[in-house]
Amino acid sequence: MSVHPYPPEGVRLKLARAHGHLQELHGEIDAFFESPPFRIALHRDESGLNYVLVGYLTHWLPEMVPTIIGDCLQNMRVALDHLAWALAESVEEEPPPYTSFPIRRTSDAFHERNKAGKATGRSGLKMIEAIPDEAQTIIEELQPYHAEDPETHPLWILNEYSRIDRHRTLSVMYAVSDYTDFDVGTLDSSGKLVSLPNDMITNLTLTGPGFFHGMDLARFTLKEPVPDLQVKYDSPFYITFGQRYISIGDPLEVLGDIHGHIEQTVLPKFARFL
Repeated sequence: MSVHPYPPEGVRLKLARAHGHLQELHGEIDAFFESPPFRIALHRDESGLNYVLVGYLTHWLPEMVPTIIGDCLQNMRVALDHLAWALAESVEEEPPPYTSFPIRRTSDAFHERNKAGKATGRSGLKMIEAIPDEAQTIIEELQPYHAEDPETHPLWILNEYSRIDRHRTLSVMYAVSDYTDFDVGTLDSSGKLVSLPNDMITNLTLTGPGFFHGMDLARFTLKEPVPDLQVKYDSPFYITFGQRYISIGDPLEVLGDIHGHIEQTVLPKFARFL
């Protein structure tokens, strides 16, 4: 039987490394936004009535950002496996090699058994069979399937996106805020925008939140041509991450929530075993 410090060294170091990646990511994102990341251009057709506002990226996010996100995810995921191993070592010197911290979206997956009633190799039960019974109960209680929406649970996001990162590069996407300040008008003698009457503008469509280079940000039609037409478009620009055009949110917020969940919710439940 082994006695580990609390938290176990492997868990502590992996979480510290994940926090370091978060700080690095924060710096990369801050540097990216030091200057405006996109510009806008207003285009009109020959009639002078139909307009399209287009957004163009002025510089690109550093290519290492998806890798930093992936490294942060991997360190947090491995920290949980280190925890499971330490729990097993508190009972026996050499736990079975498949000992790890399971994360399952459904109860059936966690409790999966074969026809003989034994836990299958991919079930959560098998992964924690060498862990003290009371600690096994806690691990089961921490599973995402107990949440109202398992797919948004921090541990499920961690499990899924660390798995994706092991096979392909995570997607980083650009987005504009849903809270867009948009106006159309002309400039007065002081350079202030004077809005056109609402009944002058028809078929107004604002797009987003996803953003790509050369994207149509807005389309609208005027009832009659207006010389020197100006637009105001103010929408906070941010980045999200996920897979293939599916965003799960701001990486700093999502990764920070996962890190906090492990440190503040998961680890304290196992202090007495170590």
